[in-house]
Parts: sequence; structure tokens; C-alpha cells
Amino acid sequence: MLTDLKVAPVLTTWSEAFEAWLRLDGRKGSMKPLREKSIQAVVQDVRHFSHFLDQYDPNAQACSPAPQAVKAYFDWQQSGAAPASVNRRLASLRTLMRWSMMAGLIEQDPTARIPRIEMSKLPPRARSREDGKALARVSKKLSHLRCRTEHHNLLGQRDQVIWALLEDAGLRREEVANVNIEGLDLAHNV
Repeated sequence: MLTDLKVAPVLTTWSEAFEAWLRLDGRKGSMKPLREKSIQAVVQDVRHFSHFLDQYDPNAQACSPAPQAVKAYFDWQQSGAAPASVNRRLASLRTLMRWSMMAGLIEQDPTARIPRIEMSKLPPRARSREDGKALARVSKKLSHLRCRTEHHNLLGQRDQVIWALLEDAGLRREEVANVNIEGLDLAHNV
């Protein structure tokens, strides 16, 4: 019946249309759709840019900014944001600009000339003996730090096993992450 048909909601703003596009086709249609947390992160980054733009040029919209506004935004971020945050925001704005070009709001991507920040890989940080003792105390409590439910007690037991593999067996973080139960021989401690 006609009364059973669902009608799509009317999108009133460009931000609603952009978010709807992210949910449907945010990865060009050929790849897996974006996860909800990724969508929320992109939307949050676009809002961050939009708030900056309100102060920089109150008449501009984030979906069609001038190249100088985009450059000013990333110049401003260089003074205090972590490189990973700047790069994530750049990726989010590039996604917005791709949508804006598809929607016919802009002809060229104003983020095209903004370079990513090169991030150097830092060596692993060594832990002090005090840090190690504190982590050992936490893992021995057999409860997760945040909550005390049965589920979190299981997480506490998991944390104790992870700590034992790191501290007692001397495994590295990646080795612990790749351990599977079939690879363990508990009878022979191997």
C-alpha cells in the first residue's frame, strides 16, 4: 500500500547532506562503508573547521571555502595541534571537498595544496621500575580499571595475562597482539 512506503527525510543543510553521503557512499562506493566512529570523527573535524571559519570569514561556508581560508586554518593549527590531528583534519576536509565538488558547490579542491605533516617514528619509550611495579599491581587486582562488573572482571583477567606475557615472558607488544591460543603450550610453558 502507498501508506506503507517510507519517505526519505528532506535534508535542509549542506552539513546534513554531507553526513548522509558519508553514511551511504563516503568511500567512493567500491570499498566498505565508513564505520560510525569514522563518520563522527569526520563530522567533528568539519565542525572544527566551520567554527574557525565563522571567526575568519563569517560569510563563508565550510563546504565552499576560499583557498586562503583553508591555508589560514592549517597555519593556525601548526601552532598547537599534534601532527596526527592536523593530518586527520586535512583528510576530513579533503573528504568534504570531494563531496562539495560532486555536489557542484566548488570547482577546485582548496585543500589540494595543503601538505600532510611528516611524522617521524619515535623509538619505544622505556618504562621506569616504578611504572612497571604500578602496572604489575594493577594487573594483579584482576579487575578492570574503569568498572567492576563481571564483564570488566574478564577484562581484568585478560590484562593480567597480557602483563605476564609482556613482563614475565618478555614478549613485545606486537607479539602479544598476535598471540593465538593454538600457539600456546601451557603444559610446557612454551
